[in-house]
Amino acid sequence: MRPEYLENMRSHVDEGGKLNHQNACDLLAEVERLNKIMNTPVIEPFVEAAVSEAKHQVYRWGAEHDASKTAWDWYWLAGYLTSKAAHATLEENWEKAKHHTVTAAAMLANWHRHICAAASKASADVD
Repeated sequence: MRPEYLENMRSHVDEGGKLNHQNACDLLAEVERLNKIMNTPVIEPFVEAAVSEAKHQVYRWGAEHDASKTAWDWYWLAGYLTSKAAHATLEENWEKAKHHTVTAAAMLANWHRHICAAASKASADVD
């Protein structure tokens, strides 16, 4: 969907106008397209895949979900995800093994983000 089309619809709605049936169908198609992108796993190249998966995890589960985790929750999740990668590897299911290693790396990136936010808050509280 072209940005100009979206901007035109935004202006129309902001001015109190309602979406017509075609606009609603266009928006639904765009949401479905973006949802497919967000929910299609990327497994290579590794770093890009891990970054994409980390964003997907936050989008899917929400930042509040991560904020409620303890260090032991993160630890358990790391073991769970890496064990899935190990099982897939032993079964020689290479695509699934790659996906699970990317998922584990993304989870570790999100844990790192969570630790950094907590450390930043702790140092701000001291100041």
